[in-house]
Amino acid sequence: MSLKYRLFALSLILVFLILPGCAQDKEDGENEKGVKGVEIKAEVTNNNLYTTDSDINFQIQLNIINNGYYDVKASDILLTYSGYDKGLAELYEAPQTFSKSNDEVLFGVTPLNPKGSAYPVFVEGNIHLPWASHEADFEYDMNLFIKYCYKYKTKLSTVVCIDPNQGYNSNSACKMKKLYPSGGQGAPIEFTEILPIVTSNKLAFQIYLKNSGNGLAFPVKGIFGSSYLQNCENLEMKSENYGQLTVKATLGEKIVECSPSPVMVDYEGSYVVCNFGKPDSQSAYSTALNLETEYTYVDTANAPVHVTFLKQ
Repeated sequence: MSLKYRLFALSLILVFLILPGCAQDKEDGENEKGVKGVEIKAEVTNNNLYTTDSDINFQIQLNIINNGYYDVKASDILLTYSGYDKGLAELYEAPQTFSKSNDEVLFGVTPLNPKGSAYPVFVEGNIHLPWASHEADFEYDMNLFIKYCYKYKTKLSTVVCIDPNQGYNSNSACKMKKLYPSGGQGAPIEFTEILPIVTSNKLAFQIYLKNSGNGLAFPVKGIFGSSYLQNCENLEMKSENYGQLTVKATLGEKIVECSPSPVMVDYEGSYVVCNFGKPDSQSAYSTALNLETEYTYVDTANAPVHVTFLKQ
């Protein structure tokens, strides 16, 4: 084999060795598609819920799955339960955090981990219906509702063209245009449009974003600095600061907080303006724009339990 072909083969090997490492790097602003975050799938693990007694025990498995792009610490997920009559049904060992150790992490989706990671939580309970048996068969349905809150973020990195001459120079290095980073960024809050606003004295971007998931978004911290996770059970659309998020933008070495701050982010969408002052050059040039927003996301799941009390 000639030296030329040996060098070519060696370069291919190096490419394949480097690519997997790059795919795992989540700090490089790589844009993952999708608008999902953390999801809970619930199922009753003891399926034969028949009894001739007045009591029956049940067990529910909650599979907590990170379908988004970003990793979540155990301490940043909180579960709450509702939707059952405590006089008839009682829960045991219903944890507020999803794992036994707050050091555990639910890893997000990557090319090497396309399904994300999951963690099971087992919730046990008892249904007591002393008046439902003996004389006739009786069926009882209970729906356990799970409301869960978790800290998440959305990041977008894209190349933008900045042209103070608005394209009048036919020799411009790039063409300025509105960008549509559709498909989401691997999180329920999605940046949907980027509009450059550029003159010789002004450089800004109008950024559109919306909630493309099924849940609700809240800021990470409340008025007194406490986490919204602590109030998970009571968070709803009527809650204070619903949808009030802050967007940060980075262009080169400049970091700005976009306005209005906070901005209402809901299912219909809204926009912020990120102002960077003057362009760095009066000629057209390309550079990287990075956008980021952090939030507490609130979502729900349910676990139906069907029990048959048999006639004795």
